[in-house]
Amino acid sequence: MKFLDAKEDYKASRIILFGVPFDGTSSFRKGSAKAPDEIRASSDSIETYSPYLNKDLMDLDFYDAGDLKGLSREQSESMFDSVSEYMKKITSDGKIPFALGGEHLITYPVVKSLMNVYENITVVQFDAHTDLREDYDGVRYSHATVMKRLLEIDGVSLIQTGIRSGPKDEFELMNTNKTFYKLSDKELILKQIRNKNVYITVDIDVFDPSSVPGTGNPEAGGITFLQFIDFIKNIKDTSLIGCDVAELNPDLDPSGISSIFTAQVVRELLLIL
Repeated sequence: MKFLDAKEDYKASRIILFGVPFDGTSSFRKGSAKAPDEIRASSDSIETYSPYLNKDLMDLDFYDAGDLKGLSREQSESMFDSVSEYMKKITSDGKIPFALGGEHLITYPVVKSLMNVYENITVVQFDAHTDLREDYDGVRYSHATVMKRLLEIDGVSLIQTGIRSGPKDEFELMNTNKTFYKLSDKELILKQIRNKNVYITVDIDVFDPSSVPGTGNPEAGGITFLQFIDFIKNIKDTSLIGCDVAELNPDLDPSGISSIFTAQVVRELLLIL
C-alpha cells in the first residue's frame, strides 16, 4: 500500500520514502519492524492537507518505494548493506531520502551514506533517550548507541531535544559536547542549524506515551504534537537533506492511535521537505 498521495513515478519525484523493517537490537519490546506497513495503512485515515503548514501532499513530488528488499530483520550488517545500497541510488539520482523504521539504528547507515554527498551534516534528534552508550550488552551498533556512532563520523554534528531518559554519564556527555537542548530553546536551536545541511530523526517515543503508547521504551513527560509542529514549521534557512521516523511498535497499541499519530508526523515532515 502506498503512502497517501505518493506519485507513481520515481524519476519525477524529489523525495523518496522507503521502509526499513528492522528491529534486531531492540532492547525491551520488539515489533517496530512492522511499523512501515502500519504507517502506510494508517495514512489512509488522515487527510493529505496539513492545516498547520497550509500545504498538501497532493502538491508534493514524493515516491513511496515500499520496504527495502533482502534485509534481515535481525542482523544489523544485513540492514546496513541494504540501506547503503539503496542510498547509493537515491544520492546518485539527487533525491532526498525519508526512511521509515524500524528501530532507531536505521539512522546510522542513512546518515553515513549522505556523508558521501555532503561535507557536513547536523543531525537533529527528537527522542526520549540519549542513545549515547558506548555499547549495549556488548553490542557497539544498537538503537541505544546510534547517536554515539554518528558522532564518530567526521563531519557529523548533533542536536538532541526531547531527551528525558539515560544514564548520568550520557547526560554529562551531552552537556560536555553541548548537544542537549530543551525544546523551549527553539530559537537557539534554529540559530544553530541556520544555513546548515540538516537531517531530522524522530524517535516516536519523544512524544508523551499518553499520545503514543505504541513504542518499545515509553517515557513519561514527553512533548506534544503541537509542540513538535511549532518547532518544524519554523525551520527556515536550512538545507533539509533527509528525515527518518523510528521506533513505532504497532503491536503495543491495539487501538491503532499510535500508528495514525505517526502517519501524521510523517505527513508534516514530508511537507517541510
